[in-house]
Amino acid sequence: MSKPSLSLALIIICNLFTSSFTYAQRHDFWNINFRKADSIATVHENRGLKNPEKLAEDLAMNLTTDVEKFRAIFRWITDNIHYDLNLFNEISEKQRRFRYDRKKLLSWQKRFNNKVQRKLYNKQSTICDGYASLLERMSNHVGISCVKISGYCRTSDNDIGRGQINHAWNAVKIDTRWYLCDATWASSKLDRATLKFHRRFDRNYFLTDPSLFIADHFPSDTSWTLLYNKPSLKEFLNSPMKYGEYIASKVSNYSPKNGILRIAKGSTVTFEFSCNVDLEKTDSQAHLFISGAIGKEEIKKRISQNSNGLYSITHTFENPGAYKVDATINGKEILTYRVYTK
Repeated sequence: MSKPSLSLALIIICNLFTSSFTYAQRHDFWNINFRKADSIATVHENRGLKNPEKLAEDLAMNLTTDVEKFRAIFRWITDNIHYDLNLFNEISEKQRRFRYDRKKLLSWQKRFNNKVQRKLYNKQSTICDGYASLLERMSNHVGISCVKISGYCRTSDNDIGRGQINHAWNAVKIDTRWYLCDATWASSKLDRATLKFHRRFDRNYFLTDPSLFIADHFPSDTSWTLLYNKPSLKEFLNSPMKYGEYIASKVSNYSPKNGILRIAKGSTVTFEFSCNVDLEKTDSQAHLFISGAIGKEEIKKRISQNSNGLYSITHTFENPGAYKVDATINGKEILTYRVYTK
């Protein structure tokens, strides 16, 4: 799932603290029914943000556990705060204009940060930094430790191999353990054809398993990966694109590891991955879509399980050119590669 890339070089970044982490995974909460927390968030729909502390208190009032309180706050934010494409476009334009003039950039940034805050609290319209700041503020007010994290995300296959600090999300402490979440990406889905957002709650970015969250989020302070074995920034940026369905299907053990492949024409490449969806025993299907090279050439291949338990398919790139290769489960992208042949 793609989201717009924002430059947090243009956003006030809070100082993150480092602590002794107790690592946790999302499955700690698999058996919790969040219906009550979600219904409370719905009751307070359209309350406004004139007093976010009082709103946080009201959302948490009739809930007994921290995870339910946090869920109610998280859902209120995802359901009532709108992503502001005008702010995003302004960032992009000013970043281009002042890319060689740091003094002017910093001067504009200060004014822009004030504008972001005004639009958040007056119009309930913001960008990723606003979502993360509000979640941090409301959660901490009701006694739930929450911090804003800055780092890298990628939003299209054009970003493979490169990146910048361009996004903000949160870590939250529940029952002595830290978890990761992204209210921006959980709130809506970007239609890449129209560049418009469609509101839809995405549970893949709520208290996500850190080993899956790292698929599309890399913190500038790597302690906030919440992983013992942390990938390098280079590994993150050079890997194939990964999406929400990658997290939902718990994809792992994928290959090739690099998202950009430069090969000779006539070369054969094997694409493999494992996941928690039994594609052999359900109606689910995995496919490889290959486009590019010759006009509007498109190839669709069904991916099957091999003797090692991996879903695997090979393809020979007969012609020179640039190819886009998408692995999908039930029509939803999980991995995207760029292949260049000559």
